[in-house]
Amino acid sequence: MLDTKIFRFAFTGPGVRRKSVGNAKGMLSRIMLLVLLLSGSPSVHAATEIPILTKQPDAPHPEIEISYFEDKKKVFDFEELLAVQDSLPFEQAERGKFNFGFSKSVFWLHLRVKRTADEPIPWLLEVEHPSLDIVDFFYHDTDSTWKEINSGELYSPIYNQPQFYHNYLFPVDLSDTTAQDYFLRIHNKGSVRVSMSFVEASYHQEVAMRQEIIFGIFYGALIGLLLYNLLLFFSLLEWSYLYYCCFVGFNICLQLVINGHAPQYLEFVGGFCNELSVISAYGTLFFSTIFAITFLKTHRHLQGIHVLLQFLAIASGLGMVFAWRADHRVASEVIAFLFVATSASILTAGVHALYQGNKSARYFVLAWAILLIGTFLLGLHYLGWISLSIAPDTIVQVGSFIEALLFAISLADRIRMYRSEKEIAQTEALAAAAEQERIITEYNQQLEETIQLRTDEIIQKSEEIQQQNETLHEQQAIIEEKNRELQQYNYSLEKQVEDRTQQLMRSHQVLVRRNSQLEQFAFMVSHKIRKPVAHILGLMGIIGMEQSPLSVLQKYLPHLEKATHNLDAVIKDLAQLLEIEEAATTDKLQESEFAQVFATGIKPLAGLIGALQAEIHTDFSQVAGMKMIPEYMENIFYHLISNALQYHTPGRRPVIYIQSYVEESGITLTCKDNGVGIDLNTYGEKIFGIYQQLHENPEGKGLGLYLVKMQTEAMNGRINIESCPGQGTTFTLHFEVAVHQPA
Repeated sequence: MLDTKIFRFAFTGPGVRRKSVGNAKGMLSRIMLLVLLLSGSPSVHAATEIPILTKQPDAPHPEIEISYFEDKKKVFDFEELLAVQDSLPFEQAERGKFNFGFSKSVFWLHLRVKRTADEPIPWLLEVEHPSLDIVDFFYHDTDSTWKEINSGELYSPIYNQPQFYHNYLFPVDLSDTTAQDYFLRIHNKGSVRVSMSFVEASYHQEVAMRQEIIFGIFYGALIGLLLYNLLLFFSLLEWSYLYYCCFVGFNICLQLVINGHAPQYLEFVGGFCNELSVISAYGTLFFSTIFAITFLKTHRHLQGIHVLLQFLAIASGLGMVFAWRADHRVASEVIAFLFVATSASILTAGVHALYQGNKSARYFVLAWAILLIGTFLLGLHYLGWISLSIAPDTIVQVGSFIEALLFAISLADRIRMYRSEKEIAQTEALAAAAEQERIITEYNQQLEETIQLRTDEIIQKSEEIQQQNETLHEQQAIIEEKNRELQQYNYSLEKQVEDRTQQLMRSHQVLVRRNSQLEQFAFMVSHKIRKPVAHILGLMGIIGMEQSPLSVLQKYLPHLEKATHNLDAVIKDLAQLLEIEEAATTDKLQESEFAQVFATGIKPLAGLIGALQAEIHTDFSQVAGMKMIPEYMENIFYHLISNALQYHTPGRRPVIYIQSYVEESGITLTCKDNGVGIDLNTYGEKIFGIYQQLHENPEGKGLGLYLVKMQTEAMNGRINIESCPGQGTTFTLHFEVAVHQPA
């Protein structure tokens, strides 16, 4: 039975997913510079064993045999593999580096390791390319049972391994002198590449520290180049420097991801390494293209290549955006095609620029030429046709730095050339300035003689002009005085026009109000007066037709008396309305207190208030009084309170609130009750009309609110109403008068 013990090796903590970072190494290898110079002369022989790192090179090394089997259908688990191992076509391998390319198969690696030293030495098996989806390690435990260590991208969120490192590490126990069997199960959706090495456990920490220092120097150099050129961008405001900085930035990001340092040190990138590797590769190509366009200024000399480079830059930019969710194999093939097309176009543009005399393009052309050669050699290496004397990953890392350095040298060389051209231009400008100064001196001498003659003429003319100016000043003073008089006259005339306009507007308002009142008076004459007069005339006619005048007189005399009283009431109402209009045209306003006027106005309602047990609350604390016609204000309070009492809700105690306060440009009074309310949608236009009764009340005449409105307007005010059936009514009176605050 297989005893499974799962160790999930990680470099970033919870939630890590880095499925295809290894493929980014392939993409980066295609875009690195100076591979030829860094690789040395290619060697046609291949390594014959797994690299072994130990403190004592002369000490006995373990004997290692490697074989592998490709499970194309992915049908075997480890127990099944052990059962049929002898019948499976395991192929012997002579070295610890495998490049299976893009494959969906599961690869089983069998390692048979035998101790040759007298004393057991702890060893670690290091597996590079930390982007592999599955790297399962199977070994014999001390109780001779098979144990399993699971690692790889699919085994997140928690990884655990002997040391904090950016590659996979597996312990190899050689305490027994007999050969030990180990198995590796490798699977990846992208390119499957495996590099293995044996490291003495006690020596690995020193090796790891040395590698981290080298990587630190490498990243520090790239960051230094980035910051230096960023400062140049802010100093010179030359866009080429900014594009270069973006290119270096994406290159740094790509290096951090493919070398495993991003997920090792930056936990927040966990789960995004695959996407970051693809985006960084596209970003590196995108900004290198934009940098080439601006650095070589292709729009000036090579319109065709300029358009092609723009298209390739757009394609790289779109790839950078959409590669986030694209298939990694498709993204790799697309960027390989874009790299070939872009490199050829940029190299052509660089050679043409150099041919046109742009000396600053020499380092640029050298960089891209070496890039194409290095890419070709790396391709042969990955195909297994040649072997490079320097590890490809080292070439990638060092080549990245030299690539960025060459671009920086190109920019610096262009600055030097600009300065040289500037110095030459300044020298020529100084010579031209000296010659111009000589010519100007001769011309000045001639000009001085001419000026002297002209000066004498000018002095003579100046005297004449001075006399004319004095005359003009005198005339100007007269004109200014007339202008001031005219302005004063215009101001006075405008003031008169403004005053007259205001008078006309006030007269117009009075005429409009009087016209409305005349219509009301016409209504009274035509209805309220004519009706009792008609009754009187009718009764007199009946009396005249009867044969017994005394009996008829006794019979109709009460009706005649009632009609006469009705006529008298109408005439009194008319007289009261005329009195209000007369008051509106004269100055009868006087300073009065609200509390005193209110108390006087509601005295006639004391009995009704007591009978209904009404509650009346007044608040005149904010504004105690104002200039008013006291009789009118008493009548206003009387009618408002009377209406609230007469039209209270049956079965509910009347509650009335009276309040004064300052608002806008005057004083506002509100009267709120809890009565039956008014349907404003139906009666809104009739509320303040003369003889308008909205409720069935035999005692009302429909004149109260009309009087309130007229008396309010007579005191330079206006009245509004808010009401809803069953929820009471609120009257708001606003007077545009001076505020009289309480003492």
